[in-house]
Amino acid sequence: MLSFIRHLFFLVCEQLNLKCKKRKNDSDHSIKIKKENKVIIYNSELIRVLEKDHQVLLSLHAYLMKCAINKEYESLVRAMNDFSSILATHLRKESIDLYMYLEFIVVKADETDTRETFRSFRLEMKKISIQVSSILHHYENTPVTDQTVEKFLIDFKELGEILVDRIKREEKILYPIYINLKKEEDGQLKKEPSISQLPV
Repeated sequence: MLSFIRHLFFLVCEQLNLKCKKRKNDSDHSIKIKKENKVIIYNSELIRVLEKDHQVLLSLHAYLMKCAINKEYESLVRAMNDFSSILATHLRKESIDLYMYLEFIVVKADETDTRETFRSFRLEMKKISIQVSSILHHYENTPVTDQTVEKFLIDFKELGEILVDRIKREEKILYPIYINLKKEEDGQLKKEPSISQLPV
């Protein structure tokens, strides 16, 4: 089961990376924004990649819980290492390619209320990341045994709830905003949640 999930994740990444390389020089699929010496690029494949990450993370979380319930501790350790690695890569991707890009758009719009609302949302997402990382870090340094497995199940149930909440809010609010930036550029903008509608 774990090897299948790992294989699925890397297969998806490989396919999406090939698509991104193919479209790298295609101006219809990228918007470049220069900010001082940095270039922030709109990536038309980004949301698809992030959503695939979400599917893999949720599948891995379910597998972790199953391993703990069945007291398969060796499999649990390997799965937790995979989960931590994939999550860290995903959060880094979101921080740089999604949040940094959206924040630049908000600052460029020069709307104080909207900017503060977005930054509050980003701060909240950062706090959630810290919560998840804290739970993972604890169990990377504390082996799960028959004596600690019940506590592990409680903690990882909470981690799963935190993760699902974050995923739902990002896919419902932030991802459509990012997609609509390209639609707006192409004159195809539809009425979707705007940055000013983000919950504080």
